[in-house]
Amino acid sequence: MVGEADMLAEYKAHFGLDNADALEVAAEVNLETVLSVILKATDRLESWFARPVVKCLRNVGIVTLADLVNFINGCILKKYTVKFLIAIWAWNISGNQPALAQHFNVDGAPCKGILPTSDLIGCLEAASNSADSKINETYSRIQSALSRRKDDLNNLAEAQRAWAHFQATTCNAEYQLFAGGSGGPAAKLACAEAQARVRNSDLLNTYGWLLEKNGK
Repeated sequence: MVGEADMLAEYKAHFGLDNADALEVAAEVNLETVLSVILKATDRLESWFARPVVKCLRNVGIVTLADLVNFINGCILKKYTVKFLIAIWAWNISGNQPALAQHFNVDGAPCKGILPTSDLIGCLEAASNSADSKINETYSRIQSALSRRKDDLNNLAEAQRAWAHFQATTCNAEYQLFAGGSGGPAAKLACAEAQARVRNSDLLNTYGWLLEKNGK
């Protein structure tokens, strides 16, 4: 059987590839090797799917590929379902679609459906910066309205520090779910943007009447 090293040597000899190209070829050979593995009904989902996908499926009692097949078919493993699973698995590892996270898909998510991942991250960075700017503007307006109410100003600052800590820890926890995968950075940005939008709404709900009263 021809090994990976032999295939790389043949590619380099035929095409004159440099080290960078050889590394790319090695990645392609490795992907081909992975794709050649035959699925078994007893395989656990974590052998084939990203961790966030596995977690969601486990929540409804799906642990193995057979469980997933039975869930889809409601009966027995059939040939067309195996093909369906292979297609789902290939989509899962392709890198063209980020692993799903709740903040990517909720109603109102500003970058929902954007691909590839690099474009999604760019969109989320811009959206997160915009959400932060809105919070800063709202916070400054509230500070101005409370300028003569020292205790309320202190309460506002304390609440904002607590929220900032909550946002950081919550979004870091979501990032960690991806275990270093390519979906992690996008998930963290999407979380931060969503939390910032919610916080801005909360500030306006709490202090909006005061802003209107003081013409702020």
